[in-house]
Amino acid sequence: MDAAPATTAAPVGPKPVAEDERLALIDSLRGFALIGVYLINLPGFMLVSTLTPAEEAGLPLAGLSPLVHRFIDFFISGKSITLFSLLFGIGFAIQMERADKRGADIAPLYVRRLAILFAIGLAHGLLWMNDILHDYALLGLTLLFFRRASNVLLIGLGLFAAIIAQPLLDAFLAAQPTAALVVQSYAYAEEIFRRGDLRHALAANLDLWIVAIGNLREPLLFVFGRLLLGFWIGRNRILHEPTKNAALIQRLFLWSFAIGCGAQILASIWRHAFGPGLPEIMLDRTGGLAMGFSYAMGFGVLFRFDWWRRALAILAPAGRMALTNYLTQTLISLPLFYGFGLGVGPTLGWPGWLGVCATVFAAQLAFSHWWLARYRFGPAEWAWRSLTYGKRQTLAKAPART
Repeated sequence: MDAAPATTAAPVGPKPVAEDERLALIDSLRGFALIGVYLINLPGFMLVSTLTPAEEAGLPLAGLSPLVHRFIDFFISGKSITLFSLLFGIGFAIQMERADKRGADIAPLYVRRLAILFAIGLAHGLLWMNDILHDYALLGLTLLFFRRASNVLLIGLGLFAAIIAQPLLDAFLAAQPTAALVVQSYAYAEEIFRRGDLRHALAANLDLWIVAIGNLREPLLFVFGRLLLGFWIGRNRILHEPTKNAALIQRLFLWSFAIGCGAQILASIWRHAFGPGLPEIMLDRTGGLAMGFSYAMGFGVLFRFDWWRRALAILAPAGRMALTNYLTQTLISLPLFYGFGLGVGPTLGWPGWLGVCATVFAAQLAFSHWWLARYRFGPAEWAWRSLTYGKRQTLAKAPART
């Protein structure tokens, strides 16, 4: 009697990440990045650029303002967005690895996922001119073409795009006749944000967004380079197992931190000696990229130690709900700072700036812990997943068995 033909198990289709598949280090790092992103976005929300020199001098503790700004410029500006971009690339690598293990094709699901993120970004951009989600969605598609790229190509092209191509584009745009128009558009729109009603604020925001896109003011190459580097980190599982990769992570941390500090110091020296220019922009971009990279590796160093791992893991729920928290920051800030709401933004000074950041993020962190103790996803993450899979995802956690 003939033997029954061998059967091959059908590929398991893509499905949401299970809770026990999550990486605490990545979630914690995303929560950490969320603090910096809000801190850097707050001056835009608060409309501090609309202040006159006399108004600025009258702000609380104005004498310390230059020192605070230098500290934030050196350690935070450009670093938080670097972290988020790296994390996006790492996330793609994780999704691709899991899809490969299940025998599923990542492309259809990934394209749907990014199409929905793009729509979310467009909607968010109607409220907040500096939305970055649509950039991630557009540029995230390019990662599909680099799935089998060599490590050398990922690192080389990533560095070229982030620290050479973007500064060249920035310098080119700064020399165009439309550069002055963009500056004027920002100043005009921000005055409306400060003094206008909701309808005029939304209209001004839309006009400004169109001007920025039409003049290539999106930091596309900046983000693209970091996505490639993040994909390299994730594909090589560098942060997946911090203890196993301890020596490599420590070397990457020390070198990137040293390069980041050195590049920013050189950029400052160049700026004071020769004024703004292409070398200063390249050094500044290099510093921001290297410092942000060092923060990611620094988390890998600290996660080897039990005490630090437990402490940093407190940030993980905020990182798991990063989309919800990012969008909520806008919904909180606009009514608080813009003219159609309380309009208190420009009057707070840097103590208010730091205080608002700490208060809002602390509230978001507490809410994230409370929410994820009861539900599997954040509200925005649940909607994103449900739309991606074309099926309403189970939101509530199953009751604990006794």
